Amino acid sequence: MPNIGNLKSQQEEVKTEIRQLKNRRKILLNRKMDAERKTRTRRLIEHGAILESIFPAATAMTGEEAKAFLSVISRLPEVVRLLKNKPESNMELAGDEYIEPADGLIHCKKCRGSRQTVVPRFGGSGYFMPRCLCPCQQKAQEEWKAMEEQRERMKRVKRRKAQGLQDRYLYDYTFSNDNGQNPVMEKAHAYVEHWKEAYRDNTGLLLFGDVGTGKSFFAGCIANALLDRDVPVLMTNFPSILNRLTGVFAEDRAAFIASLDDYSLLVIDDLGVERNTEYAMEQMFTVIDSRYRSKKPLIVTTNLKLEEIKNPPDLAHARIYDRILERCAPVLFSEKNFREEGARATKATAKEIVRKG
Repeated sequence: MPNIGNLKSQQEEVKTEIRQLKNRRKILLNRKMDAERKTRTRRLIEHGAILESIFPAATAMTGEEAKAFLSVISRLPEVVRLLKNKPESNMELAGDEYIEPADGLIHCKKCRGSRQTVVPRFGGSGYFMPRCLCPCQQKAQEEWKAMEEQRERMKRVKRRKAQGLQDRYLYDYTFSNDNGQNPVMEKAHAYVEHWKEAYRDNTGLLLFGDVGTGKSFFAGCIANALLDRDVPVLMTNFPSILNRLTGVFAEDRAAFIASLDDYSLLVIDDLGVERNTEYAMEQMFTVIDSRYRSKKPLIVTTNLKLEEIKNPPDLAHARIYDRILERCAPVLFSEKNFREEGARATKATAKEIVRKG
């Protein structure tokens, strides 16, 4: 027979366990109710804050007055239609998104900004809730646009250089390749830094001096620096222009000369090396006169002396030089012959290479 004492002991243990489970259940229920109460309290506070932000007068209302006020609003036809036609938000959330309890919209976990907005249905009832960009998404989009704009700008600069620097050696005429030995280069830097004023005032330069003193390098540095700033520049010379014009119909000739004025800066290198035929002089005048009338800056380099330009040998030259002198400030290059110095350095390098070989 079972031991009665053991059965009673087991019975008490079961009763104790039941009491403990009941107490545990009460504790869990209390915790659940407490959590629900806190959630409700938070929701009421948030909704109350929203109500007061939209209707400031609600701050002075009693509870009964607020209830009556909302009751009246809830019966308005538009509100009834709005609530009736409220769409279900079934958009899938990304890993960095959450639903904000205060407004029921999708928000960003990173910046807490809204990624969803409410838009009334124009011409109908109800509304829809499309996606929108949060602040951090807007910033990312702006950065991407800036990168795209920079990429497009670099493409434009590359195209402009291909058009404006038709001789490949001109690509090396840059301020970064300046050896710092020619003090006149400071004026080139100043011209670039004050380009807006130079363009506005139609201020050009006349670079004159002996052969090899750095005039073309000076002009090329300005051209490259402005091209890098996305400014349309053409650096050419009259022999190249005359070659383009030879054998061309008058109408096409006029169109080509007019196209030179599309550039914000026109650089004519080595004025005076072209042939002094009647045709050449007439075309040179047409180019210079067209540029003069366009009221856009012109830079001219020449081995001619300033006195020769101021005292031209004939009327044909005078018509050209007068316009250049009126628009271009003279800059004298009287330093050593950098071209001869460069040639000596090249010869020395070649001898060294041959010696090692």
